[in-house]
Amino acid sequence: MDFHYRVIKFFLLHPYTEKPGDVILKQFHSNGTLHLYTVLKNERSANGWSHKIFCENKCLKQEENYSNGLLIEVIKYDESSVITAHKIWSNRLKQLIDKPAHPKLTRPNVVVGYAFLSAYLEQLPAVSEFIHAYYDRDSLLRSFHADYKREAHGATWTMRGEQMSFSIYWNHDEVSHQWHCHCAKEELYWKARVFLEGRL
Repeated sequence: MDFHYRVIKFFLLHPYTEKPGDVILKQFHSNGTLHLYTVLKNERSANGWSHKIFCENKCLKQEENYSNGLLIEVIKYDESSVITAHKIWSNRLKQLIDKPAHPKLTRPNVVVGYAFLSAYLEQLPAVSEFIHAYYDRDSLLRSFHADYKREAHGATWTMRGEQMSFSIYWNHDEVSHQWHCHCAKEELYWKARVFLEGRL
């Protein structure tokens, strides 16, 4: 392996591991730093990230990923190593396209826990005040006993406030039952988490 590439390889996101039979082509900038690094296999670009272009400051400028001679991915960088373009091969369009942006993952504002029926009977009055919802103890017990007789699983009892709701998922195979508190805003989620986890 060439000394210049061996040094730079440690800083690459997609380094290429040279294999027996590879033909390595290199070009250099006038200051002696590596400009172009290309790997050929059977007279075509080797599989993997086998083509790289570097700036004079040794930062990666562009890298290309090949599969059976076909260019399937290209990433371009500025001189600060920030990605400026990322394209991937589209089988449907038969050309390189901008890589689709992944949607930002967000955590649902739902607090979850388990409690015994006795804990619910004790704490739900306070919970109803916290979420500003009407609490009907009789409806809770009717729901529990009705589901028990039907041997139902996943049936729920819910009380709803303006921005939060509290639901119990009965599971009569277990002695404890799961509860969910759905919150309209993230700030309510954190408040509900502190309040509920200290009681249920």
